[in-house]
Amino acid sequence: MGVLAAIHPNDLIPDILLRSLLQQLQTPQVSQPTINLNGLPKISQYISTLLAKKRV
Repeated sequence: MGVLAAIHPNDLIPDILLRSLLQQLQTPQVSQPTINLNGLPKISQYISTLLAKKRV
């Protein structure tokens, strides 16, 4: 989704960190990804469906 960038622990030196930060700041952001955080109702629905099938 392009939400974050990872830096290898061996690259945790000021020059590489600065270069990585500047690169991220210069990269145009096309759009903000949307993450659906409303999973609980969906999980509840799936559990109810599974329990209903088990009773039959």
